[in-house]
Amino acid sequence: MNTVSGGQASVGMMSMQVTQSSWKWYLALGIILILTGGFAMVFPLGTALGISVFVGILLLISGVAFLINVIATHDQGLFWRLLLSVLYIGVGLVLVVNPFSGVKTLTLILGIAFLVSGTFKSLIALASRKSQGWGMLLFSGLVSLVLGILILASWPSSSEWVIGLLVGIDLLFAGMTMTMLALAARNPGSMAMA
Repeated sequence: MNTVSGGQASVGMMSMQVTQSSWKWYLALGIILILTGGFAMVFPLGTALGISVFVGILLLISGVAFLINVIATHDQGLFWRLLLSVLYIGVGLVLVVNPFSGVKTLTLILGIAFLVSGTFKSLIALASRKSQGWGMLLFSGLVSLVLGILILASWPSSSEWVIGLLVGIDLLFAGMTMTMLALAARNPGSMAMA
């Protein structure tokens, strides 16, 4: 259950309090997230390639750290740790040198994940038809199924838009949420959402 009242939001067990003294910072964050989300949606391939390169750099750093650890220590499992460090470095190099291959792989995994998730949610919903809210679960499952089918049916060309678009949508909604919280804190009592 999400609530926004006087700049306060609670989602499950997490909550955030936006005060009247900090609302401008949250508004600025919201505007930046909206702009970056819009950018990611307009340039989804560039966003996806940037994510691929970033993950590649992280894997390279991790692989080098593993390699340094292997060289500095002579503990058990030396061969496996050396193999793991080479794997991290190798995958990191591939993603940095050829980020589009990483984007293709991530898109394929995402399509399969949507398909599996949608199937399970739909089956769970159909098995619990007597429970309240089963229709929303079924709807969510069908949406995931359709997304998975669309992504996989047009793969690998879907790699050019899927990841960037989904990241952009997430950033856009996060920015809209921060903006609403900031405006609610600025004028307490003016916004309420249940």
